[in-house]
Amino acid sequence: MTKGRNYECRGRSGINSRKQTNPFSHFLPPETKYPEKCEAPGNRGRPNVLPPPFDGTGNWDDYMVQFELIAELNAWDRVQKALYLAASLKGQARAILSDLDSTHRRDYSQLSAELSNRFSPANHTQLFRAMLKNRARKPDESTPQLSQEIKRLTLQAYPEAPYETIETLARDYFIDSLGDTDTKWRVCQSRPWNLSDAVVVAVELESFFLAETKKGNLRRPIARAVVPPANDGDKVEKQMKFLGETLETLTSNFEKMQTQILKQETQLRDMRETKQKSTSPHLGRLGRPGHLKRDCPEPPKEDERTQNRNLQENCQQPSLQAEGRQ
Repeated sequence: MTKGRNYECRGRSGINSRKQTNPFSHFLPPETKYPEKCEAPGNRGRPNVLPPPFDGTGNWDDYMVQFELIAELNAWDRVQKALYLAASLKGQARAILSDLDSTHRRDYSQLSAELSNRFSPANHTQLFRAMLKNRARKPDESTPQLSQEIKRLTLQAYPEAPYETIETLARDYFIDSLGDTDTKWRVCQSRPWNLSDAVVVAVELESFFLAETKKGNLRRPIARAVVPPANDGDKVEKQMKFLGETLETLTSNFEKMQTQILKQETQLRDMRETKQKSTSPHLGRLGRPGHLKRDCPEPPKEDERTQNRNLQENCQQPSLQAEGRQ
């Protein structure tokens, strides 16, 4: 019986106790006679790279892209991916584990779906579109940084759009976000095909303007961003206060004018009624039209009788005085 050499198969979990005899071991090269390790399917040892923690404040889509790459690097199965994903949660993201039962916590599809619904819902597309429309270049923000932010917002605002559409939209939003009107016009004149072409043209223009400015050949400043002054809030507050005071003054003056107009209308109506009563020849003692006062069937009032008696006495006194003189 031919004697061979025994060798041990070592895995990462320890030494395999099973020994085998290879009768042809003396024909094998030295490096294959004694294999040092036998890799087990599914690397269950210590991972090469650990995923970073996720606390719910960062971008969930970016985190998931990195997590998938790390899981592929470590050759994790779906159970391991679920466990490592759950272990990497922190803060408000960790609170979602208590909302799931023990089975779903170990289900990678269920856990990732719950996290996506919480931190990257589909109804945020309108918010990202509004952010794209209002995105302007920040102070000290480089052109590549601006383009990267525009590309990320475009992907979040239009998650189901094809790649060509994303590139076209990102290019247009990038040009709109540039603060310098001259730079916008020059980039548009270059007819960029996608976002990368627009970024290349913008960087070249910025470098040219900067070099010419240092040489003194270009006197106009480079408009990098539209930054409102710090006291804009105070100006707006003062303007709102002034408008409020002006509105109150106009309202008060309008009420006064309205009161005066009503008062004048009342006085004018009373004057018309008084004038009509005094000038009408067909008013009786009751003030109603239809006959003269002397033909009124109503008896005279007490004040009218007294007035008539006084009038008669005054008329008789001059006649008596004339008779006495005679």
